[in-house]
This record gives sequence, C-alpha cells and structure tokens, in this order.
Amino acid sequence: MPFSNKYGPLRAHLEKQVGAEYHLTFAQIEKLTGHTLPESSRLRRWWANNAQNRTQARAWLEAGWRVVKVDFAGRRVRFVRRG
Repeated sequence: MPFSNKYGPLRAHLEKQVGAEYHLTFAQIEKLTGHTLPESSRLRRWWANNAQNRTQARAWLEAGWRVVKVDFAGRRVRFVRRG
C-alpha cells in the first residue's frame, strides 16, 4: 500500500537502514520529512508504537522498526528492529 503522508520520507529512510539499532535526532527527522515535529512530540505518548490513528508510528512500524527510547532533553530517538 502506498504511504503518502508527511512521515513517508521517514519510513523510506528507515527501510534503507541496516543493523539492529538506529538513532535519529528530532532535527534529522524534521529534515527528512520537511516538517517541524509537533509540540506533542515532546510527550512520550507521541512516540508510542501504536499505529492506530498515529501516522508517525505507522511510518516506523511499517518500515520494520519500533521506538525503544526517546531522549527528550537531547531530542534523540532510538529505534530497534521489530522482531
């Protein structure tokens, strides 16, 4: 199924990554998507691995990754391969 929302570029980027773990800063995600992350991204629930009604989570989950840690002070996210 085509993925055509603002987090599609994040999904495409994650699909190309190798290894079991990958880190991105909030700024890198914003550069990839061409959009500023919403204010709600400063809350843990925005990063939940729940694709229901969450287009951002659908992007990383469908790319084969899940969020395991968010460093809010450092504005950094750690993804690991789903499996």
